[in-house]
Amino acid sequence: MFIFSRLMARAVLSMTILVGALTAFQVSEAKAVTFDWSFQGAFTYIAPGNDFIFPGEIISGSGTLSADYVSGSQYLVTSITGVVAGSGGVFNSISYPFISDTVTGPLGTGTFYNNDNNLFYPSTQQVDAYGLGFFGSGTSTAFNLFYGSCGGPVGYCLVTGGNSPGSLASITFEASPTPLPSTWTMLIAGFAGLGYIAYRGTKKRSVIAA
Repeated sequence: MFIFSRLMARAVLSMTILVGALTAFQVSEAKAVTFDWSFQGAFTYIAPGNDFIFPGEIISGSGTLSADYVSGSQYLVTSITGVVAGSGGVFNSISYPFISDTVTGPLGTGTFYNNDNNLFYPSTQQVDAYGLGFFGSGTSTAFNLFYGSCGGPVGYCLVTGGNSPGSLASITFEASPTPLPSTWTMLIAGFAGLGYIAYRGTKKRSVIAA
């Protein structure tokens, strides 16, 4: 009974560590939170004058952003960095080059397609119809990642190249919080504790069996 009680105490301790780590992994409501973001899709509409992209060209992007908690699942993006790239290719016998651009931002609210720079997490819809505005510093291009219609079913869209009108791409988008180093330490400690308990339990059963 004494051995069983000790094992139970250790199990409870390890589970407490794991629960604490998982809780810490959740987004803090009091501080700025860092998110990893990524998107990928294809252009569905090319605005007149946008001669460096073509319909169907693949566009993708990834990086990190910081956001301040507002309320509920709402956050306000305060900085964003990363890379946006167009795949290039051949369209109507014209060759288009691969383009890679550095992301900076966000753009000031309301400056590009009424962007409000809101991010929602956890949520199945992580930006709203006003969208997240950012800037491609290499090509001096503005972008707005929003939720709406890009010429097809409603979903995530990217608009670029001008306010009236801009080129549109239908994309998938995801943003998830980046775990803090302390969170990983707690998780590793918790799993190590559970592994040790399992090992001790197996060893004791082997001794009793012998």
